Amino acid sequence: MRFILLSVLFMVGFALWGVTSVVPSVQAQTPSDRLTVLIIDRASIQGSQENIDLINSFLGLFFKLKEGQPFVFIQLDDPTIPLGPVETDREDFSGVRAQLDEALLATSTPSVGLAGTLAEVYNLLNGLSAGAESVIYFVTASDSGTNPDARFDRLEPILNLHIEAGWPVFTVVLPGTNPGFGRVLQDVSDKTGGESYFLDTPDGFRDFT
Repeated sequence: MRFILLSVLFMVGFALWGVTSVVPSVQAQTPSDRLTVLIIDRASIQGSQENIDLINSFLGLFFKLKEGQPFVFIQLDDPTIPLGPVETDREDFSGVRAQLDEALLATSTPSVGLAGTLAEVYNLLNGLSAGAESVIYFVTASDSGTNPDARFDRLEPILNLHIEAGWPVFTVVLPGTNPGFGRVLQDVSDKTGGESYFLDTPDGFRDFT
C-alpha cells in the first residue's frame, strides 16, 4: 500500500505541474451557475493516514483542474451545513481550504446516509438555481458491508431526480472501501451519467485527470 501511495502522490505532483499552464485557462470559463458539490464521507477516512493523504492529494488536483469554478463542500454525516459556494480562485480560498481541512478531521456524527445526503444536495442545488451541468462528487472509504447505501434500490428514487435535473453523480472510491459498496457506487455513476474512480491504484488518478 505504501508503494501505491507514493506512486499516486508522484503522479498527482506531475499532473499538477502539467495542468498549471494548460487547464486553468479553459476551466475558468465555466459559468457560475454550474456548481460542483463535493460530498466527503469523513468518518470512513479518519482512521487511515494513507487515506487522509490520498484525499488531500485528490483535493489539490481537483481544485487545480477546476480552478475558478464554484464549489460546495458537504460532509456525509452533516449535510445540512454546507461550506460554500466558493470559487477556488478567490483571494481568501486558502482560508476556506483550512476550514475544509479542519472539518475533515472533526469528530463525525451518525451519518444520514448517501440517499439522505443526495436529497439534501438536490434541495440545495434547486435553491441555488444550479445549472444543468452542475456535478456531484462523493468520496468514501466505507468498509461496512451492512451499509444501507450498499443497496442500489435505496438510492434509485433520489438518483432519478438528479437525472431529471441533469446533475450526474461521480464517485471516488478510496482504499479499504467494501467491494460490494464500490460496485453499487459504480452503478450510481453509470446511471446518472457520471464516472467512478478507484484511487487505490495510480491508474485511478490517471483516469481522473
